[in-house]
Parts: sequence; C-alpha cells; structure tokens
Amino acid sequence: MWRFRGPETAAALAGCGPLRRSFLFNPEGMPLGSLTSSAFEYREPWRAVGANRFVPRRSARSAAFVEWRRERGRWVVAAFGDESYAVPRLVGAELSDVMRQPPPAEPPEPVYATGQTWFEHNEPFRFNGHLYVKFGMPRPRESGLLEPVGWRGRMRVCKEAGAAVPVVLYVPVGPGIYQSFQGNTVDQCDSPV
Repeated sequence: MWRFRGPETAAALAGCGPLRRSFLFNPEGMPLGSLTSSAFEYREPWRAVGANRFVPRRSARSAAFVEWRRERGRWVVAAFGDESYAVPRLVGAELSDVMRQPPPAEPPEPVYATGQTWFEHNEPFRFNGHLYVKFGMPRPRESGLLEPVGWRGRMRVCKEAGAAVPVVLYVPVGPGIYQSFQGNTVDQCDSPV
C-alpha cells in the first residue's frame, strides 16, 4: 500500500509514477483491472458499501473501490484500490497462469478451453507478466501456423509460429479451432519482458 500527502499526488500520477497505471486513460491500451478500466467496464453508478466507500455495482469479484473524505469543504479521494494490487505477488515477479513446463503427466487426449469456468466467464490470463484478453470469435487455424508456448493447467497454449514476443496467444476450443487472446499494450513505462 502506498500513502501520499496532498502535495505528492501530482508527482505520483505524472510520468511513470506509481499511480500512473491506475489512472491511465488509453482506450487501446488501458491496463486491465486499473481503476480507469473498471470505471469504463462498470458504467452504471457504483454502490455505497459504507459511509464513504463505493464499489462497482455488478462486480462482486472486483477489487476496485474508491473512498472519499471531506477536506476543507471539498470531497477528495481518500483511498482507492484496483485489480493491479488485488493479489499477493512475489517480489520482482508476476505470477503467470500459463507455465512453460508441461503438467506432471501430459494428457493422452487434447484438453480444450470450452467448458472451463475461466474461459466461459471471459476471464483474462497472465503470461510473461502481461494480461491476455479474449477477442474475436473462435476460428480454424492450420497446425503449422501455431507453435506451443506453454500450458494453462493441462491445456496447451500456442503462439504464432516464429513470433519472438507473442502479441496474440491461442487456446484450443475444439479440434483445429482456436480462440485468440490479445496481450495488453506495452508502453514506455513497462519493463521489457
């Protein structure tokens, strides 16, 4: 948790300051789970859950909140939270949903995303420190165009053959049919992968 005095707030929001990702407005590359992306995703009025704390109305699982307080006759943000800081992290590393090593025993039959809760609920997943979000419809892909990059549980995850840094990952939803997931946009404040 960070604490900032009033005069320090502008510096924390500016440049690559620690609050930048939470308040970044960029429709093509807003960090998923940031306070700004939560405000756009949950457009209806947020609900009060206490005297001065508000959360997205329809999202029971969101860590987003805003707390207000009265200061010199004006309402100011006293505290906020977003998905970026919702889960415990290892120091210096992002936990990844897609692992490079195979599961203990490779499944005898291919495992598909269809029917898995995370897939049906359109949840993003993390790989190499970046979030990947479902986009488009599942479509056929020739096997030679894709190569494995890792595993999500017992399911293979692929990237385009020859891509050094995958911008798009593919998960199988049926024989020869893949759903694409696009990675979040990298900006000048992101560290290289």
